[in-house]
Amino acid sequence: MSTTSNVPTTFTCFANLPTETRLQIWETAAAREQDAAIHHCAKEYCLEYCLEWPDQPISHAMAETCRESLEVIRNTCIDTIFMPLHPKALARLESLDERIDAIATLWPEQNTLKDLQACLMKRLEANERHRTKTIYIGISAIVCDYNTDLGGLGFKVYDLDDTSFPQFLAKVATSYYGRRLHASNECFIKKLKVYWKENEVVRELRETWDRLRPGKENVMPVLKPVVIFADFYRLFIGTETSIGNHQRSNGLYLDLSRE
Repeated sequence: MSTTSNVPTTFTCFANLPTETRLQIWETAAAREQDAAIHHCAKEYCLEYCLEWPDQPISHAMAETCRESLEVIRNTCIDTIFMPLHPKALARLESLDERIDAIATLWPEQNTLKDLQACLMKRLEANERHRTKTIYIGISAIVCDYNTDLGGLGFKVYDLDDTSFPQFLAKVATSYYGRRLHASNECFIKKLKVYWKENEVVRELRETWDRLRPGKENVMPVLKPVVIFADFYRLFIGTETSIGNHQRSNGLYLDLSRE
């Protein structure tokens, strides 16, 4: 029996690969931009807020493998993180090492925006790379069935000016026994835009944020109105969303899940 091996003898271990090759391998293995959520979870003897990031690229232990893996995890970015602005959720946010491009939250109050701003400034002071660009203010929540294409985390966020928003809205609005959101999808979107510009509650939110920005315009994120599509678990258990009379009377909460 031949003992000759066809395996090249020049490659003995990963560390012997060229630096560029090792970096490419780590970049391929790591999902560079993914969504995540901070949600309410039950731990032994207590309730906590946990990070749910199904596509987290590599663990911090793996990041210490070599210089290239550390570079990859330093460049890892969470695209959008969906979370409540509860103090414990903000503490979890502050502890994250990853850059977060956008934060999505539903119907925040003025005092919670102040808490969020303080949290973001602490993150920025700890690492200048931690600048968040956008705060997505969920002005409307649409509960969808679990079969809806909401991604692995059970939510999707759409800017009111996103060109793909009307298409997705039409898809979910016609998929549930013919129930309609409004006289037309276009009318619904128009109503949301008017609500963002003219409603007193929203105006107070914007004014609160504007008062927090002077002198920090270059580092403070901007507010953008969005619609958040989510399954029941993500909306009511994960983020403990409370639906009040204001949301119901203004048609901001819509349940399209199957009965």
